[in-house]
Amino acid sequence: MPTIVIWAQIVDREAKKVKLDDCADIADLKEELLGKEARKYQVYHNGQQLKSSTIVPSDTICENPVLLKTSQDNSSADVSTENVAPTVNDNVSNVQSIRT
Repeated sequence: MPTIVIWAQIVDREAKKVKLDDCADIADLKEELLGKEARKYQVYHNGQQLKSSTIVPSDTICENPVLLKTSQDNSSADVSTENVAPTVNDNVSNVQSIRT
């Protein structure tokens, strides 16, 4: 069966080449790299989470590998508040400044 070589990186480790069947999916990649720990990880490429049934991307390079993160790593992700609506307290202070 034909194979492909991709770059993969587990968070806090160095990226490395992984050789897989050319029809391998993300579940196969996780099993290859993580064994029994595979269920604890989620896989991302180009900023998008990949489902277990997704075919492994072949356009990886050392500087842009498939990234494997634990659920714990994902829970501490930065959350932008740029487009958040003002809170009730913000509205009250605005009303008070209009009245004065």
